[in-house]
Amino acid sequence: FPLNWARASAAVAEGRRLGFFEGLSRTIDFGAGLGSATLALLHGSGYEGRALAIDASQEALALFSKLSGPLAPRIDFEANAAWRPQKIDA
Repeated sequence: FPLNWARASAAVAEGRRLGFFEGLSRTIDFGAGLGSATLALLHGSGYEGRALAIDASQEALALFSKLSGPLAPRIDFEANAAWRPQKIDA
């Protein structure tokens, strides 16, 4: 987790520098696992939107939720290997 979070944080910092996250209100993290990418985005990018974390493992998402701390209310968790696309309102 720490190495993946550090890598994701570096990518998020570059995306922020380039203005990549401006105007985004919702993200989806397929195969979220422990949430390294989502937590890096929500923690350090200035991104104020919500995230949907999808993973086949309920256990991984449960730990992700615990690791999320105060960011957890901005994350929807879905454990479902057969996730189907849904409309996401912007």
